[in-house]
Amino acid sequence: MFKITNFFYLFSLNGSKSKLKFKSCNIQIDQGTKSGRQEWGQLRYQNIYRPYETFELVVEWMVATGNKAAELVQSWARKSNQYGLQLVPIPSDPFALPFSNDSDPLRGPIFIPLDLSCLMETSVQAFGEEGLLKLQEKILCKFGFIPYRNPNAFAPPQYVHVSGSMFIMLPVRPKETKRINGKHLPLELHQISSPHDEYITRHFSGVRNKRLSPLNAETDTKIGFLWSWNYMITKRWKNAGTVDENFMRKVMRDFRSFCLNQNSRLEDFWKYSNMSEFGQDHSMLMDLES
Repeated sequence: MFKITNFFYLFSLNGSKSKLKFKSCNIQIDQGTKSGRQEWGQLRYQNIYRPYETFELVVEWMVATGNKAAELVQSWARKSNQYGLQLVPIPSDPFALPFSNDSDPLRGPIFIPLDLSCLMETSVQAFGEEGLLKLQEKILCKFGFIPYRNPNAFAPPQYVHVSGSMFIMLPVRPKETKRINGKHLPLELHQISSPHDEYITRHFSGVRNKRLSPLNAETDTKIGFLWSWNYMITKRWKNAGTVDENFMRKVMRDFRSFCLNQNSRLEDFWKYSNMSEFGQDHSMLMDLES
């Protein structure tokens, strides 16, 4: 079986933490039977629709030609625009993380550091596990990124720009626990683990932020974001919702400048942010199980 190498997102605009999984159904690839033969495939889709998040479709085929599958998806994209939705292709591996020496060196993500030194005297909340993740999420929301929920519960948090042209991952490891005197104590959510640490060290000067773990042990961690581009949006996929390369690079420069606290932008953002929880509108949650 040949699996399509693209994921497709219907962009809408946070939802609940309901269990996410994929449903599947068979689809007719060549609906007009122009080829004179039966061409079919499989469509996998998320079982839950969440406003303010991405909705993922995966097209797979075994008895079909590639250009017919592409034409079908592009027809979906044209129809989705009529309903204020955007359908764009993305790579099957948006970040191309260097898990081996054979990883593509030309597609490695870009590490953008988050300078927390300006917040040390302001508040210690930014250096706790929940406070840091909340701060990072609010920064991403400010720059137009929305969550991409991975069915793998252990996958790092991922986000995609509303234009579909940029991706960001929060390089974190799942929370671990340590048993002391018969009790399980939570350890800090470590950011950047091998081989990510090795990759980022090669591409960054190695500046680290010192944080205190719940056990009051001072740890050195590299805090920031992994940035990647969507090279799949060609001229054929251009529409009013997509952007050009100049805009993408401007967003990245502005994002990097913000995270480095140039002109005290990050510090001001922290001061005027109430750091409240993101609201979850469960009334807009649509279960697609049926």
